[in-house]
Amino acid sequence: MADSTAPTVYYLGNKAKSAELIDHVCTSHFGTSGVVLDLFAGSGSISRQFAQSRRVIANDIQTYSHVLCTALLMGEQHTGERALEVVTTKRFRDTCDFLKTQFSRAITAERNISPDSDPSEVQQMLREIEYISKEGNRYAIVSLFGGRYFSMEQACELQSMLEASRNLTGQTKFHFLAALISTASRITYTVGNQFAQPIKWINTDGSVRWSTVKKFSNKRSANVIKTFIDCLSIYSTNYLFSQDNTVSNMTDLEAISKFGSEVSFIYMDPPYGREHYSRYYHVLETIALGDFPKIDNKNTMIRNGRYQSLYSIRSLARKAFEALLSNASRQNIPIALSYADDSNGDKVANRVMNLASLIEISRMYYNNVSVINIHDRKYSQFNSGELSSPKRDNSEVLIVAR
Repeated sequence: MADSTAPTVYYLGNKAKSAELIDHVCTSHFGTSGVVLDLFAGSGSISRQFAQSRRVIANDIQTYSHVLCTALLMGEQHTGERALEVVTTKRFRDTCDFLKTQFSRAITAERNISPDSDPSEVQQMLREIEYISKEGNRYAIVSLFGGRYFSMEQACELQSMLEASRNLTGQTKFHFLAALISTASRITYTVGNQFAQPIKWINTDGSVRWSTVKKFSNKRSANVIKTFIDCLSIYSTNYLFSQDNTVSNMTDLEAISKFGSEVSFIYMDPPYGREHYSRYYHVLETIALGDFPKIDNKNTMIRNGRYQSLYSIRSLARKAFEALLSNASRQNIPIALSYADDSNGDKVANRVMNLASLIEISRMYYNNVSVINIHDRKYSQFNSGELSSPKRDNSEVLIVAR
């Protein structure tokens, strides 16, 4: 069963494991009496940790993050019970039965698939899935993501939940949608539980990819309703946090401009890789928005117009970081900038900015800059020799500038 300390979603660079140490470092530098702006809140792990001892403003440009953080930080008592009641109603069951009947041919074809199936059965299933995606119904999870990220039966159940959420309001709706997003992240059978690439059923030579069939056969049994009920508990203690918390859905510079005068420091964990987060979590964004996105790329099924961060574009990243830190410095706001230090790791080629550049930019705008190494449940400040060493251990690094 999930609990109130479990990750909300499977997330790239999730800070859940290091959240307590990051909070401890920030407390030692900034105290707990003020307000923190979590500028790139993502899955909400750090905001949830900060909220235990201070007021938090959680910001992110992605709508799914807005939903997760609102459910985590701005709860009311008993919203979980009210959200649970929804999936026990006759109306919900009727919607679920209707969808499963409407898409019964694809569900049946999918159920017939196993590692012992004939290739023709797999091809028949894929034709059924393709037909559904072209027939023009209004059910995005089923039409766009069924058979690609979830089984068709799972997609119908997720869709039924999304339809039910449209009748909810206030914090109950956020609690319900957040648990739905958490459920989708847990039951998808793609690599790493991400959504960057749909399941590949067919090899480039046209043959069936039986390893996919085997994995699908195991994962399609994941119970959507049970997982959803478990995920409700992730947000069950949200009402204990300060009711003065704020959640915003804007760009980083807009958030600094709006909230800069209120905050004691800004925690920053921007993307550093070349792959945009919107590519990995577009399914969660569609659930949060509740829309039916236009999609031109049928190979990836990624929505048109997705947000693409300047921090993930090599030619623009440095200027973006300079603008970010100069805006914070101009308002005399201290910062704590997280960085996953892969200097000696295989992922270094994927890093758009390296640690040395970030330290250099920090010193352009702040007089006092220290670099804290967070590793193996402890932390320590780097000295100049360690910073220049090419043999640094891979770890979380926090640049504190004031």
